Amino acid sequence: MKFRPISKVFARSLLTAFVMIASLNSFLSFGNYFSDEVLKSVEKHTSDSSILTNQAVTNGTATDQDGNTFAWKTFGDLDWALENAEVTHYNDGTEIPQNQELTSWKNQLIGSWCYVYGSTTHKFYNWYAVNGIYDNASLNDPSLRKQFAPSGWRVATWADIQNLGSYLSPNQTNSLMYPTLTEDIAKAMSSVNGWASSVTIDTPGNDPASNNESGFNAIANGYRVDVGNTGNENAGNLQGFYGQGYYAVFWTSKEDDPLKSYNTYYGGKHLYQGNPGYKWLGYSVRYVRDTNSSDTTPPTISGDGAVSVQENQTAVSTYSASEDVTWTLSGVDSALFEIDNPTSSNGLVSYNSGELIFISAPDYEEPGDDGANNQYNVSLIATDSAGNVSNAFPVTVNVTDVDETNPVVSGSSTVSVAENQTAVSTYSANETVTWSLSGTDSGLFSISNAGELTFSSAPDYEVPGDVGANNEYNLTVTATDSSSNTGDLAVTVTVTDVDETPLILSGNHAPSVQENQTAVVTYSANKTVASWSLSGYDSSKFSISNSGELSFNSAPDFENPSDFGTNNVYNLTVTVTDISGASAQKNVAITVTDDPSDNVNIVISGSETVSVQENQTAVSTYSANETVTWSLSGTDSGLFSISNAGELT
Repeated sequence: MKFRPISKVFARSLLTAFVMIASLNSFLSFGNYFSDEVLKSVEKHTSDSSILTNQAVTNGTATDQDGNTFAWKTFGDLDWALENAEVTHYNDGTEIPQNQELTSWKNQLIGSWCYVYGSTTHKFYNWYAVNGIYDNASLNDPSLRKQFAPSGWRVATWADIQNLGSYLSPNQTNSLMYPTLTEDIAKAMSSVNGWASSVTIDTPGNDPASNNESGFNAIANGYRVDVGNTGNENAGNLQGFYGQGYYAVFWTSKEDDPLKSYNTYYGGKHLYQGNPGYKWLGYSVRYVRDTNSSDTTPPTISGDGAVSVQENQTAVSTYSASEDVTWTLSGVDSALFEIDNPTSSNGLVSYNSGELIFISAPDYEEPGDDGANNQYNVSLIATDSAGNVSNAFPVTVNVTDVDETNPVVSGSSTVSVAENQTAVSTYSANETVTWSLSGTDSGLFSISNAGELTFSSAPDYEVPGDVGANNEYNLTVTATDSSSNTGDLAVTVTVTDVDETPLILSGNHAPSVQENQTAVVTYSANKTVASWSLSGYDSSKFSISNSGELSFNSAPDFENPSDFGTNNVYNLTVTVTDISGASAQKNVAITVTDDPSDNVNIVISGSETVSVQENQTAVSTYSANETVTWSLSGTDSGLFSISNAGELT
């Protein structure tokens, strides 16, 4: 095998790494953590005994002074918190100051906390906080110190962690090499998430999904320390945060000499002890208390003894006990139910509550209860950590019917609509529903509460908007009733072409016609005509045929104009409508001209000299050679009248 010399740069990097490791150990005194292979070589004690976790195990929850709920578990004669401390106040409400900046953190001689790097919940504490030192007086006088842990709890002492190790591994050897505290329990004590990968079997970093058999749930938050400038700083370790994913490190209380901590390591099999070199170091904290074995009072259960639930669901009701309990069921229908402690969104288990559920959702039409009448009878029993058993709490669960019939949608499944309009069709259902649309082209449509389906924008035949670009729009109309039952109808909307050529009306808008005739002018259109119509001041004196021929109803007389303005100019509007419904108009002014051949002198017949007796009005009667109107003039004309018949009086 050929060996290659290492570069100077690599040598300097390697030297820097060893200096950093040495610095860490001088601060933490965890012991010497080198490679997995080195760890294997120094292990001299092994144990084939299994981790014992089933001896008088009791689960529960407790609440700290800040209102945080934490889970706990009984290990032998001690109850251990299964979650790290998260308080920001001492037990009497005195605030514990936060300090994220490293220099200030190191210089504190009173209790402080900081967030674990990258977290807004997990916290590290210095030794001063763990021991309730909140000012200079309490620093020097232990009698003035505050209580860090919630009432009834304490921060784990060195004796407590030794007790836990002995409980979890009762068959370990008594002669262990420092820093091992308890052999072969690190994996069983460590959480299933957050560990760096290790090739060493039976360590927290190797197959972490199988960690935490004991339930202790040690989290690899690392620790807070100042190792100086290593040349490899990042945003986290510039503020002293190291070991995240590699270590779970915890303070013990009391001013031991030397100071003590305990930890698990991603590549180590054992629970290790540490002798921290400084009280300002930041570690996690766990609570512990002595197990209460004198409880003889059975728990009591409260909740709804008569519950109605709809079919097709499993949830029934939640019940409460007067203390932390385990739940069991009895009764004729108990095999159809189960009850368990609910877990909140943040993963905390409520051990004094029980969620009763059906194992399988009941069916009203096929009742599964013993009486086959949809009345299910079950009794709840609660047992506390001391083995006290509650009275049976009877519950009757009435299962009610649910509408399971889908609505039926009525309406056209194939619709043809002309382009340039939004209306499509109207749909209905056999019950009250809400409407919705889905399918390939549904985004181009809307449907009203009344079931009226419309295009959101009028379609254009020449520019189809459907996915197939073929003017066939596909969608599904869905009706949903109050019980969430649905009915569907697949609909295809075909958009048809519309002749969009503008309609043009052609013809003379100012024709002249001679009096005494009816024909005026003929109009035409560039498209197939459906109808012609007339309007305007003088339209009643005209007619227009299906072929667009405009004519007077009666021949006009130039000498006697009948137009609105009596000036022989007849005004009207011609309107044409094509077969698509489009229309066009033309305003027309028809001028009637004089017929010279019609200008014959009028001859009046009658007496030019008349004698009449006094005292009578009749004078004489006159006539003309054509139809005329009569009028009078002259010196004495004001004394006479003449009728339409020519009678002078």
